[in-house]
Amino acid sequence: MFDIVAILLNKFVYRPYLKARVGACGHGFKFGYSSSISRPEMFHFGDLFYCGPRAYFSTNIRTKVEFGSSVMMGPECKVIAGNHNISWTGGRIVDAPANKNDRGIVVEDDVWFGAGAMILDGAYVSEGAVVGASSVVSKFIPPYVIAAGVPARIIRSRFTLDELRGLLEKVDSKYRLDEIVSLYEQHKVPLREMSA
Repeated sequence: MFDIVAILLNKFVYRPYLKARVGACGHGFKFGYSSSISRPEMFHFGDLFYCGPRAYFSTNIRTKVEFGSSVMMGPECKVIAGNHNISWTGGRIVDAPANKNDRGIVVEDDVWFGAGAMILDGAYVSEGAVVGASSVVSKFIPPYVIAAGVPARIIRSRFTLDELRGLLEKVDSKYRLDEIVSLYEQHKVPLREMSA
């Protein structure tokens, strides 16, 4: 019974409220029931954003979080931007001045996060990446890779180079194949082998 009430409140009350409060919001925005977002004005969402139920999104008044289009997040994902200033010696950490090292979070288009994934300040998840369930991301993830673990590590590319060449034309990618190959070499991404 609770889920039905939570779903209806989310669809007809909370989701419309969020759409009016977030920094930017494309069409097709779906924010899962029993989810919460603090400082919605610091979040920017592209078209067709979806997150599952019981998600938690948080940032501070200085740190922006940007999502591209066609981003999917499973249930119970967490997005937490901004940090406390841990080198403050002037008193309690809660009273510390702003942390100038906050980097924010960027998630490009067509990214999928598995259930329970956690995305932390400093994460940059590139186009077409897949992040495994319960993974923790706080660094750069190259385009079209599979990453998983705590912390998230690159497992391999999602596609062979031939498959990727064809896909980039179909999705109007911001990347050229040679740029992706260069990123793969730089980040030591294992390429997916051709199927037998």
